[in-house]
Amino acid sequence: MIHAFVRAVSPLALALVLVLASATTLTGCQYFSASSSEPQTLAESAALRPLSTSEAEADFNAMVEAIRSMYGPLEYKERRFGYKFDVEAQRLRSQIATTKTEEEKLAKFYELLRLFQDGHVYLAQPFRDDQQIPIQVTPVEQGFFIDGVHAELASFGIERGDELISVDGKSPEDLLKNILKYAWYGNDLSDRHLAYAIFYRAAHLIEMRPTQPFAQIEFKKPTGETRIARIAWRRAGLQRSTGLKPLAEAHPSDLSQLKGASLHSEPLAHLIQFRREVTVPKANAPSENSTPDASIFSMGNTEPYWYSRKLASQVGFTKVTADPALAAKYYALWRKQLEVFDSEPTPFTTPKTWPDVFAGLYKHNGKTVFMMRQPGYSAADFIANLSVYSALIEQFQPIADVLVIDQTENPGGSVLYVDWFARLFAPKGMNAWVQFNTADRQWISRWLGWLSDVPATQLTAPFAQQVRAYAASLDRDHDAGLRLAREPINFMLVTQQVPAPGAGVWKKPILITVDELCGSGGDAFPMLMKHNGLGKIFGRRTAGLGGSVEQVIELPHSRAKLSLTRGLFTTFRPDGQYPDHVFVENNGVTPDLEYTHTVQDFREGYKNYFEAFSKAATELVP
Repeated sequence: MIHAFVRAVSPLALALVLVLASATTLTGCQYFSASSSEPQTLAESAALRPLSTSEAEADFNAMVEAIRSMYGPLEYKERRFGYKFDVEAQRLRSQIATTKTEEEKLAKFYELLRLFQDGHVYLAQPFRDDQQIPIQVTPVEQGFFIDGVHAELASFGIERGDELISVDGKSPEDLLKNILKYAWYGNDLSDRHLAYAIFYRAAHLIEMRPTQPFAQIEFKKPTGETRIARIAWRRAGLQRSTGLKPLAEAHPSDLSQLKGASLHSEPLAHLIQFRREVTVPKANAPSENSTPDASIFSMGNTEPYWYSRKLASQVGFTKVTADPALAAKYYALWRKQLEVFDSEPTPFTTPKTWPDVFAGLYKHNGKTVFMMRQPGYSAADFIANLSVYSALIEQFQPIADVLVIDQTENPGGSVLYVDWFARLFAPKGMNAWVQFNTADRQWISRWLGWLSDVPATQLTAPFAQQVRAYAASLDRDHDAGLRLAREPINFMLVTQQVPAPGAGVWKKPILITVDELCGSGGDAFPMLMKHNGLGKIFGRRTAGLGGSVEQVIELPHSRAKLSLTRGLFTTFRPDGQYPDHVFVENNGVTPDLEYTHTVQDFREGYKNYFEAFSKAATELVP
């Protein structure tokens, strides 16, 4: 589940890898029987003995101790949010004895983790009994709107664009407050997207558990007409595993001791499970001119959420593709970057097919705009992706005046991919990504373990000496009782990144579009671009998932698996000053040009949004 991305003995082999993870897909859902008075509990329906109080307390204590010893940002969180972790842990521990069901016990675990407001913190339960109705909800302005409805619910009259007024008499805002007692993403903006859980109710959302087999849903049509529908709750995969697995296999590596990390948050796990199990098509049969989606459900899509053929026709947007011969040239150049310190070059085969990268050209305000979409930094072969981007830059930079990089709804991925992608837009180099690692034995052993894989002829090389020196500094910080290392580290042991290989580097103005659903690597790229003055940022503040993450413990009784953030990252500061506000964690990246979607945007295909960022981009042209 945790992978290193590159070969041993490469200086780039130490790059931290954040692999976008997906929940395991298991059996589909079933409607409740109309004769049921209320949904069955996990224990009733599965005959699985629930956790005893002593078992739950033992698991809780194990989780607390893991957090104390391995959660990097703990003191940062206490400063930011004004609580003492030990006090809160004791308060919730004392409440476990008064709970009745296993779900109520586990809710206390989530309530504690919620304090961190950290989208990289995740507790994967091996058994769940969740309830759902296949309707998507997304926040727009101050309200909550229907973004998708399963086709089989068409007879109820609920459609995309309708405003959600209440469920069982409770407003979406009140329901969201219940959700946010146990769920989190990164900041207040991104947290509002957790309203998807109004119709996807995880077992530990105690106040949200349905008490009747049907939900009464009140919604308002765009005409202002208010309607009510009664729809049955479904069971969402009883006894299904919620463990995650990478969407794409990482590159093979001998660097077994220094593993990367995975991006997977509790909210994201629920989201992906919902999306994959329910598969929500539009009730009003989508067509090439249908209204695009803009919600948490379209995160990581190849095409930007605002794109449709209708809009493309209106604005004269023409899709373009990379020249395969150019892509092959850049593939060889990028591969050489992995061999800088290898004793022998590794043979490779040029891909027969190239990744699908969304790109296009259009005119606006008399200027030629070139657009490339970066949907996420997870790929089966990210070198192939980089090669396509390099080829596109070489092909279209000569005829374009400005570049728009669409990085909206980007859930992150490989930090190495992020770092190298940013180099495509830094003709003079840039201050690189750095992290303050947790000063503990696990990090120390990984860096020292790397040396055991280095050929004897390389042990005296400058790079190996840097690894040894950093491990020694971590050891000293650990002995001094520090939670985070005194000094930040770039996992490639260089703080100033050089431009990309060859000629494929963009040298004209750049606008990067972002939103509150950009997280982790989706935070890191705009962070690098903004801090280095490489482009202007347009949209909304990113989510703020700012540290590496890994699974640290499997709890002894529930078998739930806990993943924690293992550091804090930002960009290298030559002055050596790193106050709390420069870290991505909870801060995100603030746009230079703010834009908030309107209900009109949402209902009418985002043409106003397209016009706004296109105007901002062309105004960057001298």
